[in-house]
Amino acid sequence: MEVLNASRNQIRSLDELKLARQRLKALILSENCVQRLPSGMIGFQSIRTLVLSHNDLEDLTPLEPLTTLVKLSCSHNRVRKLPDTSRWTQLQELRLAHNRITSLPSAQQWSNHASRLTILDLGHNLVQSWEGVGGGVQVLAALTALRNLTLRGNPVAKSGSGVAVEWSGSASGEEGLRRSAGSTSAEGSGLEATTEAHYRERVRRVAPKLRILDGKRLDGPGRRGRGGEQRGRHSKDCDEPLILEGRVTKEHQRQRKFQAQGRGPRAR
Repeated sequence: MEVLNASRNQIRSLDELKLARQRLKALILSENCVQRLPSGMIGFQSIRTLVLSHNDLEDLTPLEPLTTLVKLSCSHNRVRKLPDTSRWTQLQELRLAHNRITSLPSAQQWSNHASRLTILDLGHNLVQSWEGVGGGVQVLAALTALRNLTLRGNPVAKSGSGVAVEWSGSASGEEGLRRSAGSTSAEGSGLEATTEAHYRERVRRVAPKLRILDGKRLDGPGRRGRGGEQRGRHSKDCDEPLILEGRVTKEHQRQRKFQAQGRGPRAR
């Protein structure tokens, strides 16, 4: 047997699985009651796809020796800290949404699978820093192959509801969020747009080859997102100076064209 789907079976331990583990390539154990993983994951060294989402796991350290992992999903658990990922050199997809992760592994650990990891889902965790030294988002710059990233639901990505995130680093975490809260509802809509634009632009700088952020496309001029907003060079996602510069330039060119054709307003 190379593939086993044992989801929704109230399994509490991998020791309950009586099978030829050394041949197993894919194991799906989502929506069970697994609280602990066997030390070293002995017998699972050939696993390429491992799905442990919707369990009660806190510690993923036993997964560190699994050098053949290509896809790993541990979303919807109680994980607070990522294990040493340096040996996951084949990893292409990593999903860790809806946990309690506060910081990310060092850039050195990520660099070992920089050329392969294309999908990273860290949505709805507790990551609140941009600084790479503190395990912040900047460490992801080492992932040169990253194309799809999810950070929504983390303090670094929060916007709207009258809350602005402190990007400068002068305040961090809950303290920073408390300081920046308290805007009136009238200010909220503009604040949301500004914060969202800054957030997306900052992620672009960390991962310039990224194509999808939080489920929305980043690349491609003139693409439209929800509500019909432009996502090109002069879109709402860009800094305001670029928008103003683009509008002035286009309007000036339009007037000159109309005047040349005798359709524009005549100069007095």
